[in-house]
Amino acid sequence: MKTYISKFSPVILPVLAICLLSGNLSAQVTKSFSVKKGETLSVKVVGEVLIKTSGKDEVIVKTSGIETEDLEKLEISQIEKGVSVVFTPKSNSNSNTKFEIQIPEQFNVNIKTAGGEIACVGLLKGNFEAKTAGGNISVSNIEGELQLKTAGGGINTGDITGSASLSTAGGDIKIGNVSGKAELVTAGGDVETKDVSKSLTVKTAGGSISLGNIGENLKASTSGGNIKLLSSAGDAVLSTSGGDITVHNSKGNITLSTSGGNIEIKKAEAAVTAHSSAGEIEVAFISEPKQESKLSADAGNVKLKFGDKARATVEVINNGHSKYNGADVKSEFGGPTQNSKDSKHSTYQINGGGKSISVKANLGNVKILKLK
Repeated sequence: MKTYISKFSPVILPVLAICLLSGNLSAQVTKSFSVKKGETLSVKVVGEVLIKTSGKDEVIVKTSGIETEDLEKLEISQIEKGVSVVFTPKSNSNSNTKFEIQIPEQFNVNIKTAGGEIACVGLLKGNFEAKTAGGNISVSNIEGELQLKTAGGGINTGDITGSASLSTAGGDIKIGNVSGKAELVTAGGDVETKDVSKSLTVKTAGGSISLGNIGENLKASTSGGNIKLLSSAGDAVLSTSGGDITVHNSKGNITLSTSGGNIEIKKAEAAVTAHSSAGEIEVAFISEPKQESKLSADAGNVKLKFGDKARATVEVINNGHSKYNGADVKSEFGGPTQNSKDSKHSTYQINGGGKSISVKANLGNVKILKLK
């Protein structure tokens, strides 16, 4: 272990330097340890924490802003298979406390701070777990499992080679590509991801959701925003209480619901279940769905488009109109092959017929068009 003393210290003591900060005496401490790849850094402190990775098998801990009366509560030590940093001050005057820690690139990290931001700069090949009671968390690229939780800030990460579990009570979540599964929860912000190779769960109580390519099953919900999805290979369930839902490509079965917006799927390759209470629904089928689909719009129009290979049987049900002709139902595949006696049901064969697609448009019109 090595100890460094700041040249700015008016008084030199073993292990630390004393300086005047904001009218109070504060301490700066620096310690270094030789370590092995794959060991663990354990941090339990009050204050901000900055982690930097390097190519050296060494851990260097630098602290600043610690009140001298709380120095006895600071413990920096080498433990079995790693390094431990603990700071539990008596006073509440350590708002400027910061910990800057350099670790090997191949290392595991576990951080808990009672009040401060957490950041990790540089590629880390190991598991990273961090929790703060009051600050943002930002992490660069990680090759390992990632678990982040904050009670009052945003979360921002680079690419993750592994799984990710991220949670915040008051901020946005933005992550890069994830090779494993991911779970993202925020009580008050937007959520944005790039590609996620496996399953993804997203929940926000007050923001929009923007997602890339999802490799397996997807479940995403928001109480107050739009949802945008690039593509989903597995089954997907998307719901919002106050916005639009836009999907570029759904390869698996998909269920969509919104209480206050429109729904659009630009390319559907499987079954679709969609409901809008106050908007329009537009779906383009580029291939034949293998299961039945159901589309329902309480107060909007429904538009269906079909490619040459998309075989289907469309059954239109409209409780808001007395008949189906003229502007009520328009089909580019010819007239209905069957009408009910009450004129509230009509059936259309698409490219020779196929799996059933049930359409309800209580107060709107229905268009069945050829995909161009």
